[in-house]
Amino acid sequence: MNTHTTNGALLKTTAVSAIALCLSSQSMAQDESSDAADDLETIVVTATRQARDVINVPAHVTNIDVEVLRNRGFFAGADELRGEPGIFFRRGEGDNDEFLLINIRGVTGASGNDHILGLLDGIPLISPDDEVLLAEVPYAAIGQTEVVRGPISALYGRSGVAGAINYRLRDPSEELGFGLSLRGGSYGFFRGEATVEGSIAEGVKGLALVSREHSDGWRDNNERDLLTVFGNLEIDLSKATSLELFLSYYDRESESGSPIPLLPDGSLVEVAGGREAFLGLRPPKNEVESLMGAARLRHEFSDNFALTGTVSARRRETLTSLNFLDTFEFDPENNIAGFNGFRSPNEGDHYFGELTAEWNTGQHSIIAGVSYERASLTERSQFTGQNGFTFECGFKFFAILVDYSTGEVLNQDHPCFVNNQTTFAADAVSNYFGAFIQDEWQILDRLTLTVGVRYDNFERDVDFASQPPFDQTERVTDSADQVTPKASLAYRFDDSLAYFSYGRGFSSNFGSVFLYDPTRFRRDIKPSTLDSFELGWKGRTWENRLEYQFAFYYINQRDRLITTVNPDAAGDFTQPGTLVTTGQEYVSKGLEASFVIRPDDATRLDVRYAHIDPEWEENIINTFGGPLDLSGNTPQGVPADTLFLAAERRFTDWFSGRVSFEWYDDYFVTLDNSVEGGGYNLVNMGFTLSPFGSDGPQLDVEATNLFDKNYNFLAGGTTNPILATPGIPFSLFATLRQRF
Repeated sequence: MNTHTTNGALLKTTAVSAIALCLSSQSMAQDESSDAADDLETIVVTATRQARDVINVPAHVTNIDVEVLRNRGFFAGADELRGEPGIFFRRGEGDNDEFLLINIRGVTGASGNDHILGLLDGIPLISPDDEVLLAEVPYAAIGQTEVVRGPISALYGRSGVAGAINYRLRDPSEELGFGLSLRGGSYGFFRGEATVEGSIAEGVKGLALVSREHSDGWRDNNERDLLTVFGNLEIDLSKATSLELFLSYYDRESESGSPIPLLPDGSLVEVAGGREAFLGLRPPKNEVESLMGAARLRHEFSDNFALTGTVSARRRETLTSLNFLDTFEFDPENNIAGFNGFRSPNEGDHYFGELTAEWNTGQHSIIAGVSYERASLTERSQFTGQNGFTFECGFKFFAILVDYSTGEVLNQDHPCFVNNQTTFAADAVSNYFGAFIQDEWQILDRLTLTVGVRYDNFERDVDFASQPPFDQTERVTDSADQVTPKASLAYRFDDSLAYFSYGRGFSSNFGSVFLYDPTRFRRDIKPSTLDSFELGWKGRTWENRLEYQFAFYYINQRDRLITTVNPDAAGDFTQPGTLVTTGQEYVSKGLEASFVIRPDDATRLDVRYAHIDPEWEENIINTFGGPLDLSGNTPQGVPADTLFLAAERRFTDWFSGRVSFEWYDDYFVTLDNSVEGGGYNLVNMGFTLSPFGSDGPQLDVEATNLFDKNYNFLAGGTTNPILATPGIPFSLFATLRQRF
């Protein structure tokens, strides 16, 4: 199946024509510089833990300004990854931000997105289930997003398998002022944001922010409300000592739309209401309330030595209510789709502390540190539906049967239909300790060798109370450790950098807490590791009007977490039916290229391309019919080629326009590679008006999916496609901003 061939050529031609038109216009403001900062002069910290120009970092790193994202029509979490070479994501069941399926350089998560390290200003933004909390990023308080491709565990520890995303907080301005931003648009979208920032006293500046957002959603049961309250202070205690404090409150309530079932050939079934329809038992939604505070103290003992201490605490309360698609109940001959009603109220606390030392001496720049992280979780799982493995109950597992031709729930009055029956209850505590050291050695004026290593020890204790028909309480303990090295060699030319790097990333493979249920799962795991080799070249030329980055890589991941049929359960019903184990091996190689071209001071053109060639080296899955060898296949959800084009033009000192084009190739939907599809392309446009100069109001208008392309994010199982989540149609937004 190919979902994007119909209008693909037309959209590509239109996008290229629009870019050419934008570039061919005569400049009306040659002395005005582009709004976008020079990419390779941007300071980044994530890849090295020290402030470096992008051009001096031996890794493929990009820095994304949140204001630029908003000008591109940023709507929901993970939109910051659109167009980033080597990164692709699909939206899954639930709201736009829930159940994202992300891959970096072809590496997918084994348990959610446990292969990605999420950071909020350098502090881990990871759930107790090892899931990166992209849906809970306080975007209103973010100034820049740094994306690092390749393993980063040697500096940060767990989850830094394939890359990292660091959401850096906004830096308060020196000038005291008040800002107001109002944004409205399609599908009842509205966001109001008010800020107060600037110097409060000598050596003290701060920022206070309140943001409120609402969207009716373009689909049935897709409404969203979001409140962010944020404040931070930067205090110079002395010439050598500084203190940073921030406090962030986040309150989100979002309804969850439903997926559309897929037929065996990968095509969508025709459902009542079409792409906007909701199927299932109402009202699935997600509620998140979190409070996070952090403090960072830095003291410079001399020009060559400094210590930095960071502490943070986060409290989260969540309530997740969903309808999971049940493939066993799918009956297209009778227009029936099956769902499992799921509800999970959770409470969790996260504590983090870190001490780092920086020492610059002669040819060496050394950074070392220790960290401790503690994550606790009280989790409950409840299911709704027709349940019972008896003739009276129909041998069902919490099944909600829906006639998708009408949207009617068919079995809600069945005598075996239960509501919110608790199936899992546990209290889990995870502890992580790490220590690292890294040395950047300036061997020659132009040659730098970087070596580093980190040691991590981690453990999890789960106090589990089994539910009927089992009646036992026990503690399950899991622990391991890991050593992760890194090394790179970089040669600096006058205007470019060539480098070769090696790094190892790891995941604890703890996974979701429910996988510790001893009555349902037998665990036999060890940490997963990924080794990466990267050859890169980046720089600028043509009087700094052309910037470029190239990266060639080869990665090999071992011991991925998998759930499969427990062979010991065959004929022995006292054994758990599912085995949680490791052993898959995965390789990927590819190319990433990006260019920024500035033909004149008023024009900017971006070109980004990535080619990925991943493969299962070893992937043998136990089934009831025997082992299934899928070695040699391509992983699910990884398009071989992606392309992003964008052009921005300042026509006058008060008017600028922009256009962008995104293209994503087809990908395999099923693990056996029997169904392919899901490729799509989008055109987006926008403009900015500032008729009263920088001190007056500014209007931004963005149109996304300009040609109202129908596209879907597809997901499948081992041999069968399962579901489609429709992509967002044409949307129009306008933002009015003013600083007083």
